[in-house]
This record gives sequence, structure tokens and C-alpha cells, in this order.
Amino acid sequence: MTTKRKKLISAVLLTTLLLVVVFSSSVSFVQAIAAGSSFIDSRDKECGDYAASKTSNTTDPDGSELKRIYNDCMASGVPKAGDDANSTENSIANVFAWIVFYIATFFSWLVNLLIIVMVKVASYNHFLDNQIVINGWAIVRDVANNFFIVILLAIAVGTILRVPNYNRQLLPKLLVMAVLINFSKTFTGIMIDGSQVLTLWFAGTIQGVSSGGNIILLALGLDKLYRIDAGQFDWTEPVPGSLSPGAAIKTLLFALILSVVAVVVIAIITIILVYRIVMLWFLIILSPLAYLLTTFPKGQQYAGMWWSEITKYLVVGPIMLFFLYLSFFSGSINVQDPSTISSGKEGAYQVNDGASILLSKTDDLNKKIGLSELEDPVNVFDFLIIIGLMVGSLVFGQKTGVAGAQWAGKGVAGLQKWGKKAAIGTVAGTAGLAGAGVLAGAMAIPLARKIPILGRLGGQAVDKRQIKLATTKAKAEQERITTRASALKVDDMSEKDLRSLATKGDKYAKIAATQAMMKQGMFRDDDTANRAENIKLINDAKKMLPPELAATFMDNTKKYNPGLAYDTVYMGDDGKTFRTDAFTSDVRTGKVKAHEMMGSLSETQLLSLNDALAPKGSTPKGDELATFMAKHTKEKDESEMYSDLTDKQKTAIYGKVDHNTFERDGSGKLTDSGEKMRDRFNKATSFNHVMQTFDQTNTDDVDSIRTFVSNNSSDIGKKMKEVSEEFVKSFGDLVSPNQFKDQSPIIKKKLSDSFEAVINKITEAEIATGDKLQYQRTFKNALASGASFNEVNIADSTVGGVKVNAEKRAILQDVMATVSAKDAEFMKGLNRSGSQMEIAGEKMNINVIKTLSTSTEGGALASKIATEVRRQAVGTAPASTEQKRADQLKDI
Repeated sequence: MTTKRKKLISAVLLTTLLLVVVFSSSVSFVQAIAAGSSFIDSRDKECGDYAASKTSNTTDPDGSELKRIYNDCMASGVPKAGDDANSTENSIANVFAWIVFYIATFFSWLVNLLIIVMVKVASYNHFLDNQIVINGWAIVRDVANNFFIVILLAIAVGTILRVPNYNRQLLPKLLVMAVLINFSKTFTGIMIDGSQVLTLWFAGTIQGVSSGGNIILLALGLDKLYRIDAGQFDWTEPVPGSLSPGAAIKTLLFALILSVVAVVVIAIITIILVYRIVMLWFLIILSPLAYLLTTFPKGQQYAGMWWSEITKYLVVGPIMLFFLYLSFFSGSINVQDPSTISSGKEGAYQVNDGASILLSKTDDLNKKIGLSELEDPVNVFDFLIIIGLMVGSLVFGQKTGVAGAQWAGKGVAGLQKWGKKAAIGTVAGTAGLAGAGVLAGAMAIPLARKIPILGRLGGQAVDKRQIKLATTKAKAEQERITTRASALKVDDMSEKDLRSLATKGDKYAKIAATQAMMKQGMFRDDDTANRAENIKLINDAKKMLPPELAATFMDNTKKYNPGLAYDTVYMGDDGKTFRTDAFTSDVRTGKVKAHEMMGSLSETQLLSLNDALAPKGSTPKGDELATFMAKHTKEKDESEMYSDLTDKQKTAIYGKVDHNTFERDGSGKLTDSGEKMRDRFNKATSFNHVMQTFDQTNTDDVDSIRTFVSNNSSDIGKKMKEVSEEFVKSFGDLVSPNQFKDQSPIIKKKLSDSFEAVINKITEAEIATGDKLQYQRTFKNALASGASFNEVNIADSTVGGVKVNAEKRAILQDVMATVSAKDAEFMKGLNRSGSQMEIAGEKMNINVIKTLSTSTEGGALASKIATEVRRQAVGTAPASTEQKRADQLKDI
């Protein structure tokens, strides 16, 4: 369950507790049971006689007054002498009721004021005709239009240099965006208008109903509280209504809670709506850049940020107001005919300053206030639903992450804190009356703590006392351990002596020795020889320590020995069950560093951990641990960890990762978050698993990973250790062997062998139907790695009148015609095939051969190519091309 949901549920539950306390009867349930049925019978007769004495057939022909007096008597007893409105107790209750009434009236006025402000803010609809927006958008548009010239130049240069991501294929997209930029304000305005249609509808409806008084109290029928002209009543007189002062106080508190929550919710929604206006201005001004950046690969992620932001601010307004609308109109208000609220019809009323109703003393208040209706359980649940919906609007506002969303989070937290204080304060008072011993005894009853709300809060009161006692005990235990350690002088002992003491000493000696070993760093994750003993010593100390000291001891184990923590902190007593929830929580909060733990675990432990991290009830796929590391470990930390892992450890963690590991939508396309996670994973693992992470049958996936490899080719050349034929076949045109120059000879040999295997498996049909430019770059990189074509795969031969290697030779001829001296310097495998040397002699530029001859590394190769050029000139005319090339190389 997420933190936001916990906050929402807590707020609702705590409010429920307040209701239980407010509406709880003043007569103890235990006393009622003890009194027995005889007491109930006597009360019934006594109240019947009392009600009959107060009414007659003339004054109460329908018996309604008789029934009311009887019910009041059964609730509070027959009035005795002094039990009238002028008695001391009732006077105090009346004064308190009036105080609560004035406070509730203030919040009612504040709700109406905030609704007026919120509706005005929500109704703002001048996004496009604001002068600052008009001028700002025009400036950004002009800059974007001018920048297209730069992009056109980049496309021209990219086409000439054959840069894969910047070529003429971008031109159609560029032309479309050049047109859209000039209409970006209009398009953005249309989107905003669509959002505002809903926002204005909800705001208009709320404004129309709020003109009849406090709308949130209307929703629950609590508007009847404000039909009172307080100026016509004395402080000691009862609040008008059919209930006693105590019942009136309960209902007033009901209204006060609701109004306070409404004030917080509406104020925060107003703040978010103000932020929304400002951010929409800003996004309109920058809208031309959203289209401009879409035209080239490096800018697409920033264009995506603009679209993400505009979506959030378009959605947050109508959705928050929808929740508020739902809160207001899910109660007693007639949604179909809200005009009845102030129309003077039956059940309606007239307003005074939009807040309270003024009625005189002579009005029939008993019929109009009807406070007793609010004690109906159905109304209590209505109250909870409305509270939940209002708090839900804040939770959604916080979830969107828009500017001002932090206020929504603070609002939910504030309501939760306020409700918790009120609830616990009430329970504390109750516990004080009942006695701490009684409460502790009640909580000892089986299942008592499972009673909703009261069981938990009652348990907290008992637990607080127990924690205090446990802390005192822990301090005493630590003093004994410290005294024993000082007497034994454990700080001066060797590791051998400490291990002996921790194994054979008494309880406090064992604990002191174990703590000293941990303090001095004698427990090491890489100490394989003593690992089993270290685990036993830590587990034994944990069992001997009081819970508070054991918790601190385990925290130190997590911090300094995360590898040992696997077996001591997170492994169950049965040695098989892993405490996954505790491990996940500690990694998230930084109590344990997962990347430091992995290197000290065996292949078996890593596989077991992988299974433990799989969702409950599902079959482990094998990539859960890799996914967990990507989510909860920094890329730098995981990269350092990866370089230190053994091959078996790498296989255990990353062996089952494939393209399905990363988030995809319903069509199988990688989502933005999935692509980011895949890129981060490949970087953290030194690109050694890049072939596993994309779907070779998905065109979009292949294009995406090729772009990633192209952008990171330099880092791949420096870090990759597991070069394979599959990698070279997919990306051989993107990765230059020159980028592997700082790698070990073993890696360079793997690269050369992989290239050689790939180019000799390429068929004529593949070249004929494929991208020839891509094959040309692959051939060039293969030769530069030291690879060579087998003679049979490149010879100028004919079978059945058809040239068998024509496509390969044509590509190789293009390579030799365009190769530079720097690239040719590394083509040490050219002389391994006569056909390769023949093509080099025919096509390689004379100046390249001359430059190559001056190089220390390429001198020998230049000499062999020059010899081949002269061989080709034998028997040709003096003015032939072959003879001219030979004459230019006669000194080599």
C-alpha cells in the first residue's frame, strides 16, 4: 500500500474515532449491564408517568409531544430539582455549546469565502489573450523558426557524412514541424479549452449552489444549524433545537470537523489552481519549442517533457474539482434542482450574507433544526464518505506532481496529524478515567486489539507504558555489558581471543566480545573462512540482547556487514524464509546497501534472493533481482558492483534478463520508463547484456537500441568485456575497433574473431536486399579490427555463368576507395587473402597508400599494397591508369 493511500485511510479512520467519541452515550455500558432488567423496567414506568404528567389530550392530540418527552427521559432520566436550563451544569453546557457554535459559524463563513475565491480562480479563461503570453510566445516562435536553418545545415552535413541519426530522412518531419510551430499557440489553446469546459462546468455548479450557504454543510443537512440568530439568545439558554445541550454540542462538533476539512481542502485546491494558471502561461510560451525539439533525436526527450507537463496541468484542474463536486453533491443536495436551496420551498431557507440564517426566538425552531437526525448511523457514514472524497481530491493533486502539489501532501498530513491528536487525546482522557490497569487488562483480552480504531488506540496507550519499561530494562542490560567488557578488557584482546570468549564465555562476556569484534571490523563480508562462525556469533548475540539493543546491533550489521546481514538479519530462524519486506524497506530507506551485499553472496544465495523478490503468488521469472537493483541502486554503484562480481554471480543476477524485463504497453512497444530503465541497466552492466534487452522481431525496439548503441559507442568500446558474434552482427556498423584500443589484447582478439565470423557468414542475398551503407561500415570496421575475408568468400569467381561474390566485392571496393590511412593502418588481415589485396591495389587512394607508408604500424602493409599495384601494371600501356598508379608508388 502506498504512503498516500495510508494517509487517506488514516484520515478517514481517525475521523471515525472522533464520531464514535462525540456520539458515545454518557451512560456506561458496563453500568447498564450491572443494573439489570429491573432497573430498565422501573425507568420505563417512571418516564411514562413523567411524560403523561407533562401533556394532555388537548395540548397534544397526536401524542407526538408525549413520545418526545418519553424518549428524552429514557435517554437522560426524569428531571430532578434543578435539572432545568438554569442549573449550573446545563448553564456550563449551554455556554460551551454557544462557543462551539460561534467557532463553527466562523469556519462556515470561511468555507464560503474560499469557495468564492476558488471559483474565480478556476473560472479564469484568458490564457491566450494575456499580453505577456502573446509577446513571449512570439519571441519563442521567432527563435524556433530561425533555428530551423541550423537544423537544415545539420541534416545537410549529416547526409554528406552519412551520420545515421541526422540525414535527409529527417527533412519531411522538419517541414511539417516548421508549419506546426506557427500554430502551436492555437493548438495549445484548443487543449486548454477542452480542459476548461469541464473545469468551468464544475466550478459554475459549485458557485450556483454555494450562494445558498455553506455548501459542504448543505451536503449533510447541517445547514439547519445556521438558522439561529445568536443575538436573540442568552449564553445560558440552550442552542435552539429539540436536543439537550450535550446532543447539540455533539452535532456542532460534527459540523466543525466537516468545515475545518473543507477549509483545508478548498484552500489547497485554490493554491494548486493558481499554480496551474501560471504554468499554463509558461507552457503556452514554450509551445513552439515542443514542436522544434521533436524534429531531431537529441531533442525528443525534452519535447516529451513539455507534453508530460501540459498533460498534468490540463488534467489536474477538472479532476480535483470533480472530486470536490462529488463531495458536495453526494449528500442531501438535490443535484437535479439545486435552485431549491434558496427558493423558499419546503426544506429550503433564505440566506444572510451567504453564511448563517437569522430566525427569531418566536420561530418554530424545533421543527426546523432537526438535530436528532444527525445521530442516525446512515448520516455518520455519509459524513465519512464526504470527508474521504474531499481528502481524495488532495491525494490526486499530490499524485499528479504539478507545481503546488507539495501543499496537497502537507494538507493530507496536516489533517491526519490533527485527527490523530484529537483522537488520541480523547482516548487518553478515557483511559485516565477508567484507569491504566483496566485498559491494560482490556487489551490483554484475545482479539481486543483487532477492534477497529479503539483497539489500536487503546493498544497504543498500553504499548507506550511497555516501551518505557523496556527502555529502562535495556539501559540496565547495556550497563552490565559495558561493565563486563571493561573488566575483561575486550578492547585490548586479539581476534583469536575475542572469538574464543564469544564462543565459550558467559552471557555478558559473549555479548561484549561480539560487540567488540563488530566495533573493530573483525566481521568482514569477504571472510569466507570464518563466515559460518561469524553468522552464528551475530545470531547468538541477537538472541541474548534485549529487543532494543538487538535492533541497534542489527542496524550496525546492516551498515557495516551487508553481506552477513543476508543470513543474520533477513533470513528467518528456519534458515529458509527470507524477510523480503524488511529487506526491501531497508534498501529503500538506505539502512542497507544492496550493491555491497551482492558481491558477498554465493550463486545459490543470489538465486534464492531472486525468488524471494518475486511477487507473492507468481512464478519467479529470474530477472527480479536485476530489476530490483535497477530500481533501488544508483547506476554508478551498480556499475562498480558489476565489475567486481564473478561470472557465476553475474549469471545468477542478470542471466534471465531479456526484452520482457522492461515495461511495455499493450502493443508490445517499450514505454518511456521502460526504455529509460533498459538504458540505465545496459550502462550499469557495462553494456555486456545489450543483446538480451531488445526484441529483434520488433522494428521499433531494434531502432531504439541501435540509437542507444550509436550514442554510447565510445563507452561501449571502453567497458564491454563480453563481445559476441550476435553483438557484432547487430551493431558492427556502429562500433569502431578504434574505440576498443584501450582494452586488453584478449578483448581485442574477441572483437576481431567475432567480426571475422560475421562477415564470412553474410550472403549475397542479404547484401542485395539490405542496407548497403550499413554493410560497408561493417566491412570497414571488420577489416580495421584485423579480421579478414576467407578467400572463397571474396574471390572473383563464376559459377554457371554467374559471379558468386559480386555483391561482397562491390561493397569491399567501396570500402577501399573511401578508407583513410588511419583506418587502413589496422587492416593487418588484408594480405591473408589475395582477392583483398587485389581490390586494395585497384581502389585504395594513392595518397592514402603514401601516408600509410610513413606510419610505423602501416609501413609494411603499404609496401605490400604498392607491390600489388605494380603487379597490376605489368603488361599495361604506359598511359594506362594502372601504370600511372604504379609510377606514383615506385619509391615505396
